[in-house]
Amino acid sequence: MGEGFSALALPTLIGGRYRLQELIGRGGSAAVYQGQDEVLGRDVAVKIFHPEITEPDELRRQQAEIQLLAAFDHPGLVALYDAGADVSPAGESRTFAVMELAGGSDLRRRLRQGPLPAADVARIGNQLAEALAYVHQHGVIHRDIKPANIALTADRAGEPAAKLMDFGIARVIEGTRLTATGKTIGTATYLSPEQAKGEALGTASDVYSLGLVLLECLTGRVEFPGSSVESAVARLHRSPTVPPAFGPQWVGLIQAMTRMEPADRPAAAEAAAALASLRDLAREATCEPTTDTMAVPAPPGRPGPFRRYARWLVPALLLPAAAALLILLLLPGTGRGEPSVPQPSPALTGDLEVHLRDLERSLVP
Repeated sequence: MGEGFSALALPTLIGGRYRLQELIGRGGSAAVYQGQDEVLGRDVAVKIFHPEITEPDELRRQQAEIQLLAAFDHPGLVALYDAGADVSPAGESRTFAVMELAGGSDLRRRLRQGPLPAADVARIGNQLAEALAYVHQHGVIHRDIKPANIALTADRAGEPAAKLMDFGIARVIEGTRLTATGKTIGTATYLSPEQAKGEALGTASDVYSLGLVLLECLTGRVEFPGSSVESAVARLHRSPTVPPAFGPQWVGLIQAMTRMEPADRPAAAEAAAALASLRDLAREATCEPTTDTMAVPAPPGRPGPFRRYARWLVPALLLPAAAALLILLLLPGTGRGEPSVPQPSPALTGDLEVHLRDLERSLVP
């Protein structure tokens, strides 16, 4: 491999202004470095593409990734700042892209420490699903949703935040393939069944992969481990196993996102709405006062006027309400109507709502 890709002497200057400081990660076609923009004085991520790659398909992929990132503007996507070409000391031409440095970690590294709290999974899952919905609306399929392609950071309030990155193997819907025809592209552990079979892909493929990522965040384990072939084939024979302990909403959502048939999966926007509901439920649960916080001891000393009259005031206030309730119960037909029908949650719509309601009915003894 060329010097520009395999072993850059750090720190080094790229594009006349970007000082590379540390290698963040390396893949088959590029290496990503943390750097400093010496003109604007900000930290950046610099992706340097392999200088020895000359195949037309690969060069088109490089250019397509840069063009896609330049067209996107969404808080759940890593932003592109600059792009260009540079010549290494060895005389090799190197294409580079300068991107937002989203935190200092990614989801893959975080998962090495174990599963995430369900509230955090709902929060970052909602952000990722919304980013996917945005991408899909712009006619693009990511095709490689995995923990290593999800940057972790924190928002201004210190809450966990996630950003989707690496569109190197993305495909424009109804457009020209950005990879060689006939190749199965993606990471085997997170392939959708249609990817594993080499079939035509739609946006539902990204939804399936995101479902596997969310499941791994909850359980702390890869659902389809093994070699590339073993992992790819396993999903063709069974659906992911979602532990019931996570509750019917989580079970129903992940089962819906990982249906075998792409047409049976919710759209990314529907998944985002369901994850927002789970996020809000978790937030409400943490804000609910407990018995301990409500039991405020009475201060010592002489009781105030309200405490002196509380003995007769409370019964006096409750007596009219009890009388009104008794009258209503004695009226003809009152209380003997049809039982109320639970209304569906407004946050759940379309196919996702149907799947969740079916699951809830199946759990009733």
